[in-house]
Amino acid sequence: MALEVPADSRPFGYKEFETFHPTFAYEAIWCAVIAMVLIALTKQLKRGQTFALYIFLYCVGRFFIEDLRIDSANQLLGLRQNQWVSVAIGLIALTIFVKLQKKSPKI
Repeated sequence: MALEVPADSRPFGYKEFETFHPTFAYEAIWCAVIAMVLIALTKQLKRGQTFALYIFLYCVGRFFIEDLRIDSANQLLGLRQNQWVSVAIGLIALTIFVKLQKKSPKI
């Protein structure tokens, strides 16, 4: 999958490249996959776990999709700031998911 960009609209430093990753499309597809997974698992999950799992899975996808982006971003230890946020929020969501598994009754 590639997005064709006219030469006059290409980012500085990328004029020789004709196509780019359509990260917006990847994110939309990833969100649709997450929705299908959550719909399939809803009956097995306990109260609050669906939301926690959504946040975790979204962060996983966002981490990898963010790596494909070419726009400027603050970096720390070789990763974009948004990737670090995805790791932090994803780990919090995973922790909440596990804690809810131990505490909450099924819906």
